[in-house]
Amino acid sequence: MPVLSDERVSEAGPDRLGLSVTSLRISDGRAVNVPQGGVVLFVGPNNAGKSRALRDIYSQLVHANARGIVVTEIEANREGGEAAIRAWLADHAFPNPADGRADVTYTRNGHSIPVSQAVAHWNTDPRNLGEVAPMMAFHAAAEQRLGLVGSTASYDPINQAPSVPLQVLFTRRDLSDRLSKAAYAAFGEHLTVNRAAGPMVHLHVGHTEELALPDNASYQEEIREMPLVQDQGDGMKSLIGLMLALVAPGHQIVLVDEPEAFLHPPQARLLGRLLADEHPDEAQLFIATHSADVVQGFLDATSDVTVVRLERSGSVNASAVLEPSRVQELGREPLLRYSEILEGLFHTGVILCEGDADCRFYQATLDASLSRSAHRPHDLLFTHCGGKARMPSVVRALRAVAVPVRVIADIDVLNDEGTLRALVDALEGEWASIESDWRLLDSQVRSMGSPPLLSTIREQIERVLDEADESRLTSELTKSIRDLTKSQGGWSLVRATGGIRAVPAGDATQAAERLLDSLANLGLFVVSVGELEDWARDVGGHGPGWSTEALERGVHQQSAGHSEFVLRVAESLGAHGQSG
Repeated sequence: MPVLSDERVSEAGPDRLGLSVTSLRISDGRAVNVPQGGVVLFVGPNNAGKSRALRDIYSQLVHANARGIVVTEIEANREGGEAAIRAWLADHAFPNPADGRADVTYTRNGHSIPVSQAVAHWNTDPRNLGEVAPMMAFHAAAEQRLGLVGSTASYDPINQAPSVPLQVLFTRRDLSDRLSKAAYAAFGEHLTVNRAAGPMVHLHVGHTEELALPDNASYQEEIREMPLVQDQGDGMKSLIGLMLALVAPGHQIVLVDEPEAFLHPPQARLLGRLLADEHPDEAQLFIATHSADVVQGFLDATSDVTVVRLERSGSVNASAVLEPSRVQELGREPLLRYSEILEGLFHTGVILCEGDADCRFYQATLDASLSRSAHRPHDLLFTHCGGKARMPSVVRALRAVAVPVRVIADIDVLNDEGTLRALVDALEGEWASIESDWRLLDSQVRSMGSPPLLSTIREQIERVLDEADESRLTSELTKSIRDLTKSQGGWSLVRATGGIRAVPAGDATQAAERLLDSLANLGLFVVSVGELEDWARDVGGHGPGWSTEALERGVHQQSAGHSEFVLRVAESLGAHGQSG
């Protein structure tokens, strides 16, 4: 896309210039195909190698003999010959001196090269471009993005091409309008390029309808009242700088490290969508992010996005790849897009619970257990999906992006064959391998159904009354108490009277032990004592109320069954004692 409106040199046709990465090889040996004009998202826990992957790609574009650590090898493709590179430099770089000599030195993005050297590099190897690479491939680390919004020297738009993005905006009103709309969407403020500032080009926060003429006093007055973008906060400077790099034509490859830096979550999500939608069709975009909001923004967009999840395993970076079709499929999952489950991309593993109360108590218990034994903190995400029924779909979504996941469920998960079987399938287990034990246990437990014990009824009625907000007996409370006095099924009895310990002795108990071990090996950990509240039966309340009181009383700090249980879950993820 030529910069100047007169389209002095067209890049259309068979000799159009193009530079792209066609494939990457990760240190674990996995090859990743990169589509032309596509987006690659590097995600993963801290210290997984995301930022290093970008540096590896960039260095290997500059020097063919550069050795990558995370991305060990790239394949690059070059389109166009000598005429194409000369035309691209004429359209997108600043000639110095501009005296008509054949070997003019061109400058762009702070890098300079004589045209003869540029042609020599271009004609040898697309992975050994020397100073041509930083002109075509922009590595947008945080400090580079902040610097792009600073005022810059003007240039002669008749005889010269711009060398920095802000000079591009000076000539291209369509691009400055796109940038202004992006700023308004993110910060509620428009932007204005001062086109009548003489030797300098300034970018201001604000909007004017006045004509940008040096002798227009009203224009000058309004501009003087507008603050400079370079004087704003780092959040605005970072986002605007990054969008400047994207809308300025000529960049074939853009590498962005932590685009979410300095931004609030809603702005990070918007930025993800802008990055996907606004990057030029011919440009490739490589992103290293630690923000689920940025990922959600890409899911909101329509671009082809490849997700590469990295995790360090010794000196090797283990990788998992989601192709664009699978990313689009996951983007249609409301549960994935509108919850914190995507945060699991940036942790070493996820522990999925039934509700928020379970998450709070089990996480506090694990934190206390590791601290008590002088282990380093874990890097696990405790999250929930509002009940057992949604657990299978969440497990499948997390496993699709190669996030290790474990499930904690109350014992009544064994009462529902459909949910239990769906969880086993989602965890890639074989239902046939555990079905006989489950059926034996289920038949024995169901035969236990009997009128409820008075002690059990008394306890449950007290719990209902303790949780009631009303000061008088209501019809709803009456119904709840009446339901408690009905005959209990076997599974209700097991849940209320000690969990697995309440199972009939003999074959049923043996089947239960085998079943719980088999499920744990798959990643489903059943609360053998019954439910969350049974870890401390002397604590009143249920759900959030019980969890709050248990934490206030320090139950999570006690070395008991619940701490052994959650440590076992963490150890199955290899997270016992690991740091983030």
